[in-house]
Amino acid sequence: MAKKKTTSHPVADISGFPLVRTALLFCLLVLGFHLAQWVLVPESAIKSFEELTASAVAELIAMTGIPCILDGTRISLPTSQWEIVLECTALTAMVVFVSFIVAFPASLRSKACAIGAGVPLLFVANILRLVTLAWFTLKVPKLTGCLHDYVWNVVFLFLVVLMWLAWLSLVVKRERAHQVSC
Repeated sequence: MAKKKTTSHPVADISGFPLVRTALLFCLLVLGFHLAQWVLVPESAIKSFEELTASAVAELIAMTGIPCILDGTRISLPTSQWEIVLECTALTAMVVFVSFIVAFPASLRSKACAIGAGVPLLFVANILRLVTLAWFTLKVPKLTGCLHDYVWNVVFLFLVVLMWLAWLSLVVKRERAHQVSC
């Protein structure tokens, strides 16, 4: 009697890692990071992060020639006023990215490299997002709401997934190939 060849379902097993375990760990990490932020992180630390974001945004907006005034986390533009709140800081995108990285089975070193490069990249991308929104606020104000509420949310989601896939491709695959060849 011939043995029946079993193949794993491509969705259930990608590159030999346990998809369900990774997905569950990812969800628990996102929830855990957010709970920690809500319960453990002092309000002053959150306020400092909002102020850091507002300061960087205001500096770059001014460098583009758009007049703006910074007062704490409030940025006054010629046609509008912004209040930089936690949701404006890309912290959620950072939490999702870090959770993707930590949940995936890889070495601590490759995870540290991904987080060390990815979190600052998301911070910079967010600053550029806000500067772009300032420009649109002045030049094409009708598009600003759509850009803020929809377009940039999709762009950030895509960016986080793209960064995770790049890490898998550039670091994790190479690391695993090196382990096999040694």
